[in-house]
Amino acid sequence: IKAVNKTYYLGNKSAETRTKSDKLWLLACSEIWPKNSDSTRYAIAMGDETGGKGQYLLYKTLVGTTAYNDSNGNSNLVKKLNNSSCNWWLRSPNYSLSNAFCNVSSRGNCSDFDARSNVGVAPGFCI
Repeated sequence: IKAVNKTYYLGNKSAETRTKSDKLWLLACSEIWPKNSDSTRYAIAMGDETGGKGQYLLYKTLVGTTAYNDSNGNSNLVKKLNNSSCNWWLRSPNYSLSNAFCNVSSRGNCSDFDARSNVGVAPGFCI
């Protein structure tokens, strides 16, 4: 696993960012859903600083044109624990709430939870 530079927004409606070299990271909303899905309603759109901005090729394939807020979700994004679908954290802070982060819901769409919530993780990495 190799280190890549990832940009993190500070949250609370701030456009201020920090960049950190990470080997494992939580994905951002814009790395999963296409920009035309307006995921900025939940989070400030973030780009991948490792050689292209936005949605990873893997998620272009898995998500296609499904919007972040599609009520049916996307089964390709569903993670399971003990045969039950569960939510998993993203690194994108919720734009309008100072204490919430985005996550992928148990249906496979974008949601958010208070930062103190018990939610799973599915880290990204580069090989």
